[in-house]
Order: sequence, then C-alpha cells, then structure tokens
Amino acid sequence: MPGVAEIKSTIDVLRSAGLRDCTILPLHANLSNNEQKQVFAKTSGRKVVVATNVAETSITIPEIVYVIDCGKVKETQYDPDTSMSKLVETYTSRAASKQRRGRAGRVKPGVCYKLFTRRIEEQYMARFAIPEILRTPLESLFLQVKSMDQSIDVKTYLLKAIDPPKIGAIDSAWRTLLDLGAVEGEAMTSHLTALGRHMAALPVDLRLAKVRGQG
Repeated sequence: MPGVAEIKSTIDVLRSAGLRDCTILPLHANLSNNEQKQVFAKTSGRKVVVATNVAETSITIPEIVYVIDCGKVKETQYDPDTSMSKLVETYTSRAASKQRRGRAGRVKPGVCYKLFTRRIEEQYMARFAIPEILRTPLESLFLQVKSMDQSIDVKTYLLKAIDPPKIGAIDSAWRTLLDLGAVEGEAMTSHLTALGRHMAALPVDLRLAKVRGQG
C-alpha cells in the first residue's frame, strides 16, 4: 500500500469481512521493532501482511506466497510553486514493481497480482525511481553534511555522488541558507551559525525550522 493511512483502512476492511483463522498485521517504518517482528511469527492459520514499500527489498517473510501490488508509493517531491517539499502519491517505478513481485514465493512458488494494466506500466511508470537527491531541495542535506563536518566544501562533496545534483541547484540551496542565516558566509566551506545548528536538529522544512527557532 502507498502509506500508513491506506494500510489502516485496508486492515479495517479485512477485519470487518469476518475472515476466519486469519491473522492480519500491518508493516511500516513507524512501528516499533517489536511490532515489526510480529510479521515473522508463526501463525496457526492464514497470515496477511499489509505493508508499505518497506517490504520491497529489506525483508523476507518465508510464509508469503501471494503478493498484491497496488502500483503506488508515497514519495517526497519538490514543489517549485511553494519552494517546499511535499509528500505525494504516485506510480512506483517498474524496477520497484519487479521487487514487489519478487516478494511472492521467496522460498517457494508464489503469485503476484498487479492492480494496474500493462498500458499504465508502460506509459506512467518510469524504468527506475528518480534518486531523492535529484527531486528534493538540498538545503536540509547541506545542513546535515555541515553538522558532521563544519569545514567541508559541500559542492565538492555532493558532486562526488553517483547521481550528483545540478550545480545551479547547489548554488541556489546555499543562497537560501545564507538568506535564512544558517551559514556564516558565501564560501561553501563556511561554518554553520548557532541558528543553523539548531535548524539542522529539527525534522521540518527549514523555513518552518527558523520560525520555531525564533519562537
């Protein structure tokens, strides 16, 4: 399923259907370790795991034989109109869809049911997912890099990535940090200000982080 809300609504429908001898479990990143481990526990009857894309590659549940893929995922994208990140529901990539199909029958034969047509797959699903570094604003990443090493040249560091962002995006992000008062100077080896260090610790958009910091 695309997200936690969809998992909850799906589980509610399944439980209201009155399925007998059926254990229905959620699986997503917001669960505690103990809650996540429940999906691996042996059950006397049928087991149904309703998961986000956390189940694509990172886990293998031996009893899983059937996979139902809705073909959707929620991912962070940059909105140029508001200059902020937003979480949107979109089609998953074809590579990710293959990974989902691979969850069926990891240790024995299985079947995958896809809730989308081949036409949708070919027309609307990219071959591979766009790396997050290319679809999100870089300001928060800059702060995280600087919080680990104050003297590092952020541009040089990011250009070494497998899929480096455009130089224009890097320069624009640095100017934003300057405008927000998060860095001391124009050189990308400049240190974070006291405000910048505080903003780096807040898991929100930088503009909101500055508002909270000033409050």
